[in-house]
Amino acid sequence: MKTIGIIGGMGWPSSCAYYEKINSLISTQTGGSHGAKLALIQTDSEEILRLEEAGEWKRLGEIMVGLAEKLKSVEADFFLIACNTMHKSLLLLGDQRLPLPLIHIVDATAQKLTGYKKVGLLGSRVTMTEEYFVGRLTEQYGLEVLVPPPDEQTKVQAAVKELARAVFRDATREMFRGIIAGLVERGAEVVVLGCTEFGRLVREEDCPRPMVDTLVAHVEAAVRMASDEDCMS
Repeated sequence: MKTIGIIGGMGWPSSCAYYEKINSLISTQTGGSHGAKLALIQTDSEEILRLEEAGEWKRLGEIMVGLAEKLKSVEADFFLIACNTMHKSLLLLGDQRLPLPLIHIVDATAQKLTGYKKVGLLGSRVTMTEEYFVGRLTEQYGLEVLVPPPDEQTKVQAAVKELARAVFRDATREMFRGIIAGLVERGAEVVVLGCTEFGRLVREEDCPRPMVDTLVAHVEAAVRMASDEDCMS
C-alpha cells in the first residue's frame, strides 16, 4: 500500500475528517485492524487565512510546495490538500514542479459527476467564482456550473469561517437548505459541497437532489491510489 500525504490545518475539523474517513474506508475494504499508511502535516490556519485575505496566493502556493517537500521527506508517495480553496494557489506556481503527485480535489469530484450536465456548487467565494474550480469543471469536464447569487455567496462565505472553527448551528444548516433549494429550482441536477467542512453540517435530507461532498470524493480517490487501483492520472 502506498503512503498518503495530507496537508491539513486550513480548517482543523476537516483534517480530522480526512484522517478518520481514509482509515475507516481502508479498514472496511481490507478487514481486520488494517489502517492507512499516512502522513499528515498541519498548517497554521490563522496564517493561511491572513495570506488568503491579503491575496498572497503565490506565497500560499510556495507554502504548499514546502509542505509537500516535507511529506516527501517522510516517504509519502502522493499528497492531498485538505481544502478546496487552497488549490487556487497551485495555479500561480508557473513552471515550479510539485515534489509529489497531487490528487486534485476538482478531478476527484468530477469522477463523481459522470452522467450529470448541470451542477450546483457551494463553497468559499473563491471556489464559487474563480477558475481553479468552476473553470476546471467547465473546460475539462464539460459541465455547466450554477452558483448562488452574490448576496447568498456572502452568507456561504461566512459559514465557511464558522465551520472551520467547528461551530455548527441549526440556523446555518437552514440557510444552506434555502440556498440549495434555489440552485435546484434553477435546474441543478446534483449539488456539490465544495468546502471540506460543509459535509459535517449539511446532510442528504437537506438536498432534494443527489449531493457530492468533495471531501468524500477526495478520500475515495486517495484510497484508490494508495491501494493501486485504477485511479487519478
